[in-house]
Amino acid sequence: EKSVFTIVMTGTPIPNSYVDLHNMLHILYNDEYKEFFGFTTRMLKNLSESERKLVNNKIQPFFCRTTKQQLLVPSVNEDELIKVETTAEEVELFKIIKSKYRSNKLALFIRLLQLESNPNMLLKSVDLTAFKDILEETDDIDNVDFVDYSDDVKNLVKNIKITTKMKSCINLIETLVQEGKIIIAWCIFIDSIKQIEQLLIDKGIRVKCIYGEIELSERLEIIQSFKNKEFDVLVTNPHTLAESVSLHSVCHDAVYFEYSYNLVHLLQSKDRIHRLGLPDGQYTQYYYLQSNYSFDGNEFSIDKQIYERLMEKEQIMLDAIENNELEEVTSSEEDLELIFDKLMY
Repeated sequence: EKSVFTIVMTGTPIPNSYVDLHNMLHILYNDEYKEFFGFTTRMLKNLSESERKLVNNKIQPFFCRTTKQQLLVPSVNEDELIKVETTAEEVELFKIIKSKYRSNKLALFIRLLQLESNPNMLLKSVDLTAFKDILEETDDIDNVDFVDYSDDVKNLVKNIKITTKMKSCINLIETLVQEGKIIIAWCIFIDSIKQIEQLLIDKGIRVKCIYGEIELSERLEIIQSFKNKEFDVLVTNPHTLAESVSLHSVCHDAVYFEYSYNLVHLLQSKDRIHRLGLPDGQYTQYYYLQSNYSFDGNEFSIDKQIYERLMEKEQIMLDAIENNELEEVTSSEEDLELIFDKLMY
C-alpha cells in the first residue's frame, strides 16, 4: 500500500490462463478492482470471444510485454528435426501399447515416451510424482499402472538393449562434441538422464547430469563447472533446470531427446541458451529427435505430433504478443486429442 511504484510480473505464456489476472490486478488495484475491472474468477475461467476482447481492452493501459526482437537478441537457427526410423521390435511394441492404452490418451502418451527411451520402463509402474511437475495433469492416469504383459512382450523388451532413438541421440551428441561444441540435452525421465550420462561416459565424453535428487549445492557446482567448460555435456530436465539459469555464454546447442506438450517448459528450456546478452551473429541451434513408426501402411511419430502441437501453441502466443493481448491456454486433454488425432485406432 505504501509503495511508490508496483509492478507485477508473470511468465510468457501466462502460466494458468486468464484466471491469473484476478490476483495480479488485485495486487495493483485492490480498491479499484471491483468498480473498474469487475472480472470474476468464474468468468475468467471460461471466457467467450467477446469477453476475452473486453478483458484485453480493460487491461491494455496497464499491461506490456518486451520481446527478444525488441531486445535485439540474435534470432535462432531453424530447428533441426532428426527423424529416427524404428526397428521391427519397436514397431511391434508400439502396436501393442497403442492397443492396450487406446482408451486412455495420457497413459498412451507416457508409455510411448517410455518405449522410445527405455522399454524396460514399460515393465514397471509409473511413478506419478515425476509427471505432476512435467505434465499439466495426472488425474486421468488410473489405467497406466497395469503391466500384465505376456512373455512375448517381455522378450521384445529384453531384446531392445538400446532404442534407435537413444542411439541417434548419443551419435548426435558425440558428433557435436567432436566439433568442439558444448551441449545441453533435455529429457523427461530420470532413467533417460542416467542412461545418456553413462553411454556418453563409455565414449569418453565429459558429462554431468542434474535432476531432482541432486542437492542444490551440487547443482550449483555443476552449473558453474559447465560455465567454466570443465565438461562438454549437461543432461537435465525442464522441471529441475528450466528457470533462472543462464548458460548462453558457453552453450549454443540444445538436444531435445524427450519433450512434452507443455509449452512453458519448452520455452523456459530454450531460454537457457537464447537470451539477452548474446553477441550479434551468435547462432543458437535446437535439435529434436523424432522416432517414426511404420505399420500397416501408415506412419506415426508421437514426437513429431508433440513438436507440431508445441509450434502451434507457440505461434498462438506470438500472435497474441503481436496484438498486445494475452494468449489462450489449452488443457492437457485438448493437447492429447490433437496429438493423437492422426493415430488410427
